[in-house]
Amino acid sequence: MSFRVLATLLGALLLMPAGPAPAQQAKAKGDPLSLAYNVKPWTGDLDGMIKRRQVRVLVPYNRTLYFLDKGGAQRGIIADMMTAFENDLNAQLKNRNIRVHVVLLPTSRERLIPDLLAGKGDLIAANLTVTPERAKS
Repeated sequence: MSFRVLATLLGALLLMPAGPAPAQQAKAKGDPLSLAYNVKPWTGDLDGMIKRRQVRVLVPYNRTLYFLDKGGAQRGIIADMMTAFENDLNAQLKNRNIRVHVVLLPTSRERLIPDLLAGKGDLIAANLTVTPERAKS
């Protein structure tokens, strides 16, 4: 595993209690970037995400971590980190001849953990503090 992938995963794990902007419309039903495909609750491991060809990352919308510029491009620390993660993950999978998409789903800060537990996302990428309540779960 490359150092960048390891550093990205470690950084994501440290920022999480348990990973495009709002999904673009897609023509095919099974398209990993389709809005309908993104909202179906699902839980599973990395192998399942690779099979689905999608990693859904719940992110808070703010000017430091994640935002859209005037042209609609994704910007911020999390956008850059998840782009690097997607590139490295796909480089690791190049012999499988598939592409996994990392889809950033802006979510209000108070919905991050409940939406993760409900299967609406696969990862959380945010600057969360470990509280006594969060430490219990």
